[in-house]
Formats: sequence, C-alpha cells, structure tokens
Amino acid sequence: MRLAALSFLPLCLWALAPQPALRSVSPEAFLLKVTVIDPAATADIQTRILSGKAFEFSETRNGSRITIKGELAAKRKGSYHLLLTVVDWADAKTNGTEHYEVDLAPGAPERRAFVSSFVFQRIILLTRVSVGE
Repeated sequence: MRLAALSFLPLCLWALAPQPALRSVSPEAFLLKVTVIDPAATADIQTRILSGKAFEFSETRNGSRITIKGELAAKRKGSYHLLLTVVDWADAKTNGTEHYEVDLAPGAPERRAFVSSFVFQRIILLTRVSVGE
C-alpha cells in the first residue's frame, strides 16, 4: 500500500506544478493573387485567405471559370507553406487541374510554368492585410 502511494506521488506533483501556457496562434489575413497566363488570355484571380484555414474561390474570366482552392499554413522558418489547386474549367464536365506546393514570403511573387504544346505560366503572390480589412 505504501509503495502504491509513493508511485502516485510524482503524478500528483506534476499535476500541481505550473504548466507552460499553450500559445494561441491567431490566423493571419492575406490577399492571395494567382495570375493565370495561357496562350489565349491572362486572368488575375484574387481572394482573401487566413492562415490555417482552407479556402476555395471561383471566378469566371474570358468565358472560362477558374477555381483556386487550398490551405496556407502558419508562418514557419520565415515563410508560409501553401497547398494550392488551380482548376481551369472548359465546361461543366471538362477541366484542367494543377497542384502546387510552394513556400511563400509576403510580397515576393512565385512563378511556375509548364509546357503542353504551349507555355502556361502561373504567378502566385501573397500580400499581408490586416484582419479588419
């Protein structure tokens, strides 16, 4: 009985000891701008996003619907990790889908391109905004 009480003592002392406060990280607000440069047209798609929150935004430009969706991680090692999907809808059933995984610094554009008979370019820009804007 005495041995059981002694083994329980460290657990009680740990529970009573002051614990470090857990950091509450507030989401940061950004404007995400994706420039879609295709041989036929150029379109700027932009939406407000919060770090740590999934987003999805669609807009029709030049007769084509473009959807951007993904999630921006909280700042780590000086940059923000973005998982981004860009969907270019030709019609209700046909689309081209691209997936990007980039580390972004606010204000510094990230350029990506691919060739599929023509050159297709994407410019991804993250701009910090205040939460109230």
